[in-house]
Amino acid sequence: MPDIVLMDICTENNSSGITYCGKLKEKYPDIKVIIMTGMPDVNFIRMARENNADSFIYKNISKDSLISVIKNTLEGYSMYPDVNSHKDLKKSEFLSELTEKELEVLTLYCKFLDRQEVADYLNISMSTLKSHITTILQKTNYDSFSKLAIYCVSNGFIVTNIE
Repeated sequence: MPDIVLMDICTENNSSGITYCGKLKEKYPDIKVIIMTGMPDVNFIRMARENNADSFIYKNISKDSLISVIKNTLEGYSMYPDVNSHKDLKKSEFLSELTEKELEVLTLYCKFLDRQEVADYLNISMSTLKSHITTILQKTNYDSFSKLAIYCVSNGFIVTNIE
């Protein structure tokens, strides 16, 4: 019987790791489950909590952070990202900080395009894209583009279901 399970949100056959987490915790409540994803969607955090996940991580964390989350989870602590830990910007302030191109880069990323897809869509080089991302992160005081995308979508700055 395992002590801990690292469960990706997207599992084989497009199944939900979050749903499996709920079933696993129902049958084996003593097993610790850490949900992990590379997709910046704040709804996943809510769903993981609802399905009794012990912790939640993004795949872009460092090795040391991953080890820390695993150890803390095994010790009974619940570890979830704090999506509200960055500076609080009003929509108008947030939008005015970014150029039209930077806003387009961020919007495409929020729509789950990877960096290469964003560069291809905008017909720019990866170097230019990296430059835009660096500037966006500096202007918004974020250290992670994924965390910024979660903040934007969860606060309604960027709506992902409208073309």
